[in-house]
Amino acid sequence: MRQPLIERLQACNSMPPLLECLLDASLQATGAPLGNIQLMNWRAGCLELAAQRGFGADFVKFFQRVRAGDGSACALALRQRREIVVEDVSTFRAFSPLGRETVLGANVRAVQSMPMISRNGAFLGIVSVHFPMVHRPLAGETEVIRELVDAAANVIIRLRARQSDGSDAFRKAAEAITTSHELLLRLTKSSPPS
Repeated sequence: MRQPLIERLQACNSMPPLLECLLDASLQATGAPLGNIQLMNWRAGCLELAAQRGFGADFVKFFQRVRAGDGSACALALRQRREIVVEDVSTFRAFSPLGRETVLGANVRAVQSMPMISRNGAFLGIVSVHFPMVHRPLAGETEVIRELVDAAANVIIRLRARQSDGSDAFRKAAEAITTSHELLLRLTKSSPPS
């Protein structure tokens, strides 16, 4: 199952089809009915909702922009640059009260947020899948979603490099990696500990 999904991701030639393909593949791999992708906007210093499946207006509005210091699984994944699994939203202390209320109101009890980090270390965003009941992901589910997210991160770098002048692509890619590391350190230092 993995290889055909990864090949579909690698064949994407623009961002919207890539994000839709990644979201579909992540939901299929985990069996989650709901999901979203947030891309990092380094100028604004926040994650921005870029694709979602199954959520209503309140959830979309609340998660449209997420900063590292916010109380949510995706904010924690941003701060820690690692996968965050929330088996039960109602008992997860890192959620802000409004965040918990918004997530539970969207009929979500469990969340798995996976950072998208390119092979060269550029932090690009977060893929989150959501479950309507308490849920602990199986090792195989986590492994598949990690491979999908890694493949998509590298496609995003390729697409962004293609958009820029070819002679400038390597310089811009290196700057993006450096900037993501520097800004993430700043965001992490200014965020409350988890």
